Amino acid sequence: MGLHLDIEPEAQPEWATAPLDTRAAWLQMLADMYGEARRKIQAESMEVALEADVGPYHMKYNAAAVDQLAGSIDQITIMAYVKATPDAILEYAGPVIELARAHQTRYSIGARTNDYLTAVDMNAVLGEITRRLRDDPIADGASIHHYKNYIAFNEFVGPSITMD
Repeated sequence: MGLHLDIEPEAQPEWATAPLDTRAAWLQMLADMYGEARRKIQAESMEVALEADVGPYHMKYNAAAVDQLAGSIDQITIMAYVKATPDAILEYAGPVIELARAHQTRYSIGARTNDYLTAVDMNAVLGEITRRLRDDPIADGASIHHYKNYIAFNEFVGPSITMD
């Protein structure tokens, strides 16, 4: 059983005009919140996995907070939302992958359907990313945002990505 929290301070309208130190403070609050959630889970001896979404761009505002967050959770979905090749996506996600590895925190590479023209394109890119991460024992391949859109996206192409 797990608790996946998709809390994205950058989704707030204030993010766009907030000074850099304010963005850094919001990310620190996010990391502190996950740390507090971890302490509560442990204090209650609950068997609950704690999961979070993190964007690689968070690193430029407060890398220490992202590091702290990665050490407080069991799984991280790296929101590598770029319209690009597998090489570019893995390069963009790289700094967060390294934090996940340092903390032995499981991770997956997040993707959005609206970053691709067709489901065939998306499946090819994510299939290649999954293949490249196959030998990393803490990698869980790709995570797709949003599932309902992904299903609709795939109605015309048949089977989607398979994870070996």
